Amino acid sequence: LNAGAGTVSLVTPAPGTSGIGTAGANILTTAGNITAAAGSGGVFITESDGASFTATAAGAGQISLTSTAGTLTVAGATSTGSGAVTLSSGDAIAVNANVGGAGSSLITINTNTDGSGPDSFTMNAGGSITTTNATANAVRLNVNTAAGGTGGATLGSITTGSGGAITVATDTGGNATGGSITQTAGTLLNVGTGSVTLQTGGAASGIGAAATNILTTAGSISASTGTGGVFITETDGGLIPESARGPHTTVLVPVGATRTVEFVADNP
Repeated sequence: LNAGAGTVSLVTPAPGTSGIGTAGANILTTAGNITAAAGSGGVFITESDGASFTATAAGAGQISLTSTAGTLTVAGATSTGSGAVTLSSGDAIAVNANVGGAGSSLITINTNTDGSGPDSFTMNAGGSITTTNATANAVRLNVNTAAGGTGGATLGSITTGSGGAITVATDTGGNATGGSITQTAGTLLNVGTGSVTLQTGGAASGIGAAATNILTTAGSISASTGTGGVFITETDGGLIPESARGPHTTVLVPVGATRTVEFVADNP
């Protein structure tokens, strides 16, 4: 379906099992804007050169949106009931609206899948990821590939069901050149009692920054990065593994939280 820089709009009845494309035979498009609304048969679209998407499916319908090149932009709320939501782009991905909605979807986002250049994952103003899913794969954000890529991840608010997990990796497949993970101020990674895992690949990469810590609500937090360091603020107490711990001259403890600190007096 070739609309150039124009619009492709695809709609099937929400009740029943109607769908748009299938897992084995995606709808192929070249367009600037794509909207799709389907029943429990789901939405399966592959775009040739980047587009702005809005997609919904009913019930257990899956949503699979792929851009082989160019930036895949989530421009409007994209959600389903309980089906998986998968976004993939050979280049960058920008989230400008909610992904996931009120359902229990597994959400997987794969950015810079051609493993080349600095194409990154970015959550902009208005962008968020939400699911009630509380499993170990609730939300997974992968940037770059084993073949290469220097892309990073700029996060906003991401919420899972309590006990779920958020995993963000720029070292996908063992990548050793991936960029940093940062977060927009005032946003939160919220997994309740679950786990947050943050991993970067580049030698100079970092997680958060001194002035803009990654903000979490979690039961456990794992962070692995380069010389850029790890900067995390936890809202209500979370276990940080020894591999992610480091020396500090100042320890900030938010109101209502606790923090375990080992005091070492080695410079009298």
